[in-house]
Amino acid sequence: MKKFRYSFPISAYVIYALLMAVSLFSIIFASLRLAEVEKLVSVYPASDIVSIVVFAVFLVLMTLISFGTCYRLNDQAFVSDHVLFKKKIEWDRVLRYVIDEASGVSALYYLDPAVPDNVLFIVICIKASERQSFVDALKSFKPDLLIETNAKHE
Repeated sequence: MKKFRYSFPISAYVIYALLMAVSLFSIIFASLRLAEVEKLVSVYPASDIVSIVVFAVFLVLMTLISFGTCYRLNDQAFVSDHVLFKKKIEWDRVLRYVIDEASGVSALYYLDPAVPDNVLFIVICIKASERQSFVDALKSFKPDLLIETNAKHE
């Protein structure tokens, strides 16, 4: 099985880090209010407990999304694993892989399992430095895969 990490834009990582910091601050603040440290007193302890639980779950989910999102290739299928959402595409349904060098976007086209005449696609977000090893891995699991590259226009 081959595994490739999902590559978020830098701005997404910055936003995720800010959200995680706010969540952590909220957890600490609510905990200090529950412990009645200094002048921090919890008027409604139940609301602080609920906020700690909610922000802790949110913090765990943001961490999983940031570091656990990936693409996996195995003998049976291509799997896009976005923590809560998994998309499994059998190799016999995969048609082609298209790379647009101008935008840096690539997509995997496949036949819809519900309606075989429909062609769907999934955008592949990986680092440009890993793209060739991703193509090699695709070719190793599906040798007859059509790979298209749209060159940059200048």
